[in-house]
Amino acid sequence: MGPLWDFFLLPSEGLSGGIMIIWRVEVASFSVVKKLDQCVIGDLNVFNKGVWRISTIYGSKETHKRRLLWECVQEHSQTDIPYVIGGYFNCMLAKEDKKGWRKFVFSQGPMEMLKFMNENDFHEVGFVGSRFNWCNNKVGGGRILERLDRCILNYLAINKIQIDVVRHLARVASDHSPIVLKIYDSVSNGRRCLKFEDAWLSFKTLAYIISNVWKKNFMGDDMEILNKKCKRSLKDLFFWSKFKLKEFSKEKDRLKAEISQIQEEEASEGWLDDEKLWLLRSKVKELNFILNCLNTWWRQRAKVKWIEAGDSNTKFFHTFANARRKANWISQVRNADGILIDEPKEVEEVFFNFF
Repeated sequence: MGPLWDFFLLPSEGLSGGIMIIWRVEVASFSVVKKLDQCVIGDLNVFNKGVWRISTIYGSKETHKRRLLWECVQEHSQTDIPYVIGGYFNCMLAKEDKKGWRKFVFSQGPMEMLKFMNENDFHEVGFVGSRFNWCNNKVGGGRILERLDRCILNYLAINKIQIDVVRHLARVASDHSPIVLKIYDSVSNGRRCLKFEDAWLSFKTLAYIISNVWKKNFMGDDMEILNKKCKRSLKDLFFWSKFKLKEFSKEKDRLKAEISQIQEEEASEGWLDDEKLWLLRSKVKELNFILNCLNTWWRQRAKVKWIEAGDSNTKFFHTFANARRKANWISQVRNADGILIDEPKEVEEVFFNFF
């Protein structure tokens, strides 16, 4: 699936001529929530995939005017849905974002932007293409390159996007580079590798499945038989748990609702009979079991030693585990001719030809 929305930054001043928002009408609809001279805030309803809050930015050159921008965006921030803010911020955050003329100074403007990002849980993501997406188009010593356009996402958006990379396109008809973020993109994962899940150890069914596989007869020498039994056991365990682990989140919500209902009944009546009390204890025990399995599942993916200190199963570890997968993604590579390639199919072809 191609990009559902893009930012195109044009050279004219003001929002009406500065940004175009494009989305595919057959898969999404966009409704405006707030419109100012520095931003347009709206909800992107992706059919059958949920709602995203989108803010397109055309920031003022003046720091005190950009404060009105941060206040407006913060006022319409949503913590329970994916949120993406992108466009022309007119603000650099590091000395690497500038080349030419005066040196970068970490002034009040960048400090206020970073403060806004930290307080509202927004993060930058990686990009492909030229680092600098604005140029004054001069030559010689007067030429200035800056990174003024970017995308920032909250943690829910980062977790939903499979490969969160912003693409900086070439500057052609403007002094700005168009920037593109694909919300939904199909990525070929190749052949899937089956791995043993630590969460399986919590189930008694594990021993039964392995015992059945081990009783079967396999052909070959001792090493081949052992290898075949291990592969078959792993495969059977994988398909057995394929839907069980996916249902844990739904079961967790259901049990919480049922426990809350019984506790509210106890609060209103002042007591519980033996049957209701036994039911409450059994559901709490079942919920603790499910939470332990989910925590084990995320611990295995986080791969951090200090998690053993007892850190809880929070959104931080969800983000950390998903970040490991994205860090292994190769977004661009040089081919045999030294040309930088960033299209996924072309990158795959370069590796295939090399090896």
